[in-house]
Order: sequence, then structure tokens, then C-alpha cells
Amino acid sequence: FLVLGLLCWFQQKQAELAAATSPEGGLLTCNEMHLISQVKMLGLVACITAMVAWVGASLESTAPKDVGQDRADMRDEVLGLTFWFFAGMGAFLAHSLGTTRIIAAAQSSKVALRVLELVQGEWAKACYLFCFAPFLLVHAGVRRLLGDTDSTEPEPTEQVEQTEQSAVAWRAVKCFRGRFMQQLWTTSVLLKAQWVGIGYVSFVVGIKVTMVLLAYTNELLASLNIVVVSFAVFAIGVFLFLLPPTPGAPVYAIIGIVVTSSAQNSGWSPVLGIVWAIFIGSAVKMAFCAIAQKCIGEPLAQSVTVRSLVQVHTTELRAIEMILKEPGITIAKVSILIGGPDWPVAVLCGILRLPLGKILFATSPVLLQSVAPCVLSGSLLIIFAGDEKKKVLGETAVAVAGALQVAVMI
Repeated sequence: FLVLGLLCWFQQKQAELAAATSPEGGLLTCNEMHLISQVKMLGLVACITAMVAWVGASLESTAPKDVGQDRADMRDEVLGLTFWFFAGMGAFLAHSLGTTRIIAAAQSSKVALRVLELVQGEWAKACYLFCFAPFLLVHAGVRRLLGDTDSTEPEPTEQVEQTEQSAVAWRAVKCFRGRFMQQLWTTSVLLKAQWVGIGYVSFVVGIKVTMVLLAYTNELLASLNIVVVSFAVFAIGVFLFLLPPTPGAPVYAIIGIVVTSSAQNSGWSPVLGIVWAIFIGSAVKMAFCAIAQKCIGEPLAQSVTVRSLVQVHTTELRAIEMILKEPGITIAKVSILIGGPDWPVAVLCGILRLPLGKILFATSPVLLQSVAPCVLSGSLLIIFAGDEKKKVLGETAVAVAGALQVAVMI
């Protein structure tokens, strides 16, 4: 019923958009706009179906043996089918409407324009350079050895029938080999690519260091009572949340690992340990929201440093401010409170002097949206530490949390 409600809401929004947009003087006819709307609907259904199939494949792979055979892990196959489905849908659109009309439709979407802006930014180019630098160097070396053999578009005498798709593809190739490649090898992009590399290495090393520290922490806490461990984890979690750059998902996962391990050492059942860890994670989130709003946002509302950290001057935060000022509790407000950046949103609520009780009530769905899946992923890592197949359940919980985060942001 939730999926059907989401699809009906999406269909209503598409109908309102089509009714508000007049095709007169534009590149798209009513039929073409309806086709694009239906393709969007199909894409949303495909995303939901793929997510459900991926979760089902993950759970099926952990089931007991069937006729003496291990269950096959079909997650990669589900992802492959999803990729080729969207690739075929894109090819169908390009063939039916042409790239010019698709670009016109994308330009009418704020989300598409924002994504295009991010893709064309220097950080996106830096990530591309970081991933494909060896191949680009080989390509540049081969071109230098063979000479610059850039060719122009085929002349009409070559008896080549120029369709719209081939002309656009040819211009895209020329743009990639020309302006894009020139912008790729700039000092700013190269510097950002180095930072991307440093960040990647730090992330990989950080995961290993984190696992070692967690093992050491579990050893230290093994002799302590579950109540003492819970209070310590609660205090550390609130402190981490009060640091502006800290994301919430890793904190919840660490809470799941430490609290569940301590619960097992105290003789608690796995289910009771998971429930208690989820409760601690929820308490950390609510306590952070109250402290950030009442102790940082309200008393330091006029502080230039705090307002700069919140970035109240940006377009995104001004839009969030308008939504939070709306009376009552709306879906948009709840989505901002549970899906927006933790520290800026909580402090912004204090700057706007919003009522704490209503904000905490509107934030409570975060228990199902983020806290429970992330804590569950850490808890399952401890419970199934000796079973490689059952660890898939932890990965599934992380994927569900990521999908719910994307859904809230949309």
C-alpha cells in the first residue's frame, strides 16, 4: 500500500506539472510530455522493484541449504538486469524523441539541472581523472606517437546519412576530445584529483583502523556492565553528533557494534541486544537535536561563525528555512528533519526558535528511516561474526538505509 500510495502521489505531481506547462512555443508536444511522464513513472517502479528484488536475493542467499546445495547469491545479477533495463529505456527515449527533445525535457527539471551542474563541476572531473588517469595517459601517449589525427565531420560527398542521433553523437565525441579534455588537465582539477586520491586511501585505511579500534574497545568493555557501556556510548555518540562534519550512519553502526557486543557479554539474547542498541541510537539522535537547538542554535543565533557553519546564505539552506517555517507538521518538513544534514538542520531550528517538542516529534520517524537499519547493520556484524554468508544481512540493512535516505531526499 505504501508503494501504491507513492506511485499515485508521483503520478499526481506529474499531471500537475504537465497541466502547468504549456507546450505552445516549446519543443515538446502534449504526447511527448505524457511519454516522458510515463517513463519517469516506469523508472520509479523499476527502482522500487529492483530494490525489493535485491533485498529478496540477499535474504534468499542466507537461507538454509536446499537439497544439500548452498543458496546462490543473485544480487549481482539483479543489479546487472537493472542496469540493462535503464540502458534500454534510455535508448528507447533517444530513438523515440531524439536527444534535442530529451535535453529540453531535462532543462525543465530542477533536479536534472542540479545533477548536470554537479556533473560538470571540477570535483566530478577530478573523480573521473582519478578513476581513469592511467587510460587517459595511454591515450595521450598513443595520440602523440601517431600524431594529432582529429578528423572533422563527414562531408556530404562521403554518402553518409546524417541522422539526428549520429550528428549529436559526433558532436559529443568532438566535445570530449576537445574542450572536455582541455578542461580536465587544469591545475585546479589535478589538485582536486589528488585530494580525491588522498581521501580514498584515508577511507580504506580508516576502515581497517576502525575495525582494529572497535576490537580493542570491545575487549576493554568486555568486563563492564551493559548499563555502564550504554551510558558511555550515549555520551560519545552525542559528542560525535555535535561535531559539524560527523555523519549519522557510521555513529549508528558503531552503536550497534559496541552495545550488541556488550549485551552478548552480559548474557542477553541477540534480539534484546539489538532492540536495546536501537533504543540507545534513537536516544543519541533526540538528545543531539535538543542540545543543538537549545544550547547552540538559540543562544548563538547571531554568531557569524555559527551562521557560517550552518551556511544560512546558501540556496539550499534558505529553501530548508522556508519549509521549516511552515505551520504544522508536513511531509516536506519531516523529510528535511530526518533526511537533511544533522548539524546544520538542528542548529537552524534553534536559530529560527522553533518549538522543541514539535521538532522532536517530527524527527521521530528517523527511528525507522536511519537509526534501525544502520544499528542493525552493526549488530548483525557482531552476531554473525563467524558466518560469512549471514554477514550479507548487515550489507542489506545498510542498502535499505541508503535507499530510504535517497527516498527522503527526493
